[in-house]
Amino acid sequence: MRNKGKLLFAGLGFIFGLVFSFSRAQADTFDVYGCGARGMAMGNSLLTLADDPCAFYYNPARAPMIDQYFEVGYNGVWDQLYIDAKNPETKPSGDILNTHGVLVGLASGLGIPKFRLGAVIYSPVNRLQLQHSWYTDASEYFMTNRLYFSLIGDLTQVQTIIIGGGYQLFPSFSLGAGFSVSIATHLVEPVYYPNMIKVFTSNGGGMEDMYISMNSYQSNDISPILGLYFRASEMIRLGVSYRGATSFPLKGEARVRIRLGNLELPANRDEYFSQKIDTELFYSPDKVAGSVGLVFSPTLSLELGLDWFRWSGYRTTQDQYLGEWDDPPVRDSANLRVGVEKKDEKERRFWAGFVYAPSPIPNQNRRQNLVDNDRLALSFGIGYPVKLWGITVRGDVGCQWQHLVRREVNKVEAYDADPTTEAIENPGYPGYASGGNLLTMQTTMNYNF
Repeated sequence: MRNKGKLLFAGLGFIFGLVFSFSRAQADTFDVYGCGARGMAMGNSLLTLADDPCAFYYNPARAPMIDQYFEVGYNGVWDQLYIDAKNPETKPSGDILNTHGVLVGLASGLGIPKFRLGAVIYSPVNRLQLQHSWYTDASEYFMTNRLYFSLIGDLTQVQTIIIGGGYQLFPSFSLGAGFSVSIATHLVEPVYYPNMIKVFTSNGGGMEDMYISMNSYQSNDISPILGLYFRASEMIRLGVSYRGATSFPLKGEARVRIRLGNLELPANRDEYFSQKIDTELFYSPDKVAGSVGLVFSPTLSLELGLDWFRWSGYRTTQDQYLGEWDDPPVRDSANLRVGVEKKDEKERRFWAGFVYAPSPIPNQNRRQNLVDNDRLALSFGIGYPVKLWGITVRGDVGCQWQHLVRREVNKVEAYDADPTTEAIENPGYPGYASGGNLLTMQTTMNYNF
């Protein structure tokens, strides 16, 4: 018992050390790839079937039904995406950085019956010390208007922190609550304006690129997570959860210096231009999820669910541009998911899952260039109990293939567009196609103490 207490406090100390030491924390990576090997392999369908610390993400009301766990894992993402632009001068960015991250989770009752408290954290190892970043969401449209996979780019390469608890009110009913936290940090934002300045020389005129270095601060943000779990019968389980929107509020004052070729403005290095900032970066929308779990036998379970995302709540300082011609910048969407689990006599587990995630981005036929596609995901995995150093742990491995359905975008010339400069003002003109594949693998080790 004493060793279990030491492990519990060591785990708590490690988790909260992660929370307060890393430089970045923001939008929810788990929405795209899943939490833990089992969650990913079952297509994010664990509102009624979660049995490890990832319950605090899927449905904290499920937490009282899980054992006391310490969980550690690895996540890797490899992409093969493309953006085929009709204008070769566009130079689109089809690739996103391959992500490699570490997951740590803990669940404990702290000696309180019918209660579980814990946390789960995902931290990309290739981004932990990163202090520099590009604007990669809707503000990217205003800054560079480049062609880039906005929603599955840098959004999925950030730290995710979830802390929660659950209590079993009745044998068949429990409630849970928690929060997702984003920690304030300081970033230097290098912003690139291609072909923005007209320069006249003795040989004629030409277009020059412009760079702006913005020294800015991102403030804290905390979003609630609520859930309920109801066992209607030995076979039927119901689960509902809500997560508030997560973003990085970017406020305050940016100190701006401009470099144009060999020219720097202001000329005096001790001076700078001031720019007020009030926007949101790396937005993850409000999410309402519901599931029906079917436990056919002790060895066979299935969950079918629907996730609704309130993307229409996306706020930026460029709303007047993104909403031109009465086209909303983003729209609400709903993901369909299904997962199945099969156990055998050796306590091995086999998982499979499917997700259909329609894009919340409408047709980008005007000036907008938010590149996104409908996604189809197939996943599978296995869990196997093994003995290490005299203790039994469960090793899980999950794999997922996401196909981004090819999407054709044909731009409409702006009413006041000059055909000779349209490709400069709008890199997406006259059109492009996007699509590709994502391959994800997660491994976790779960120790029940």
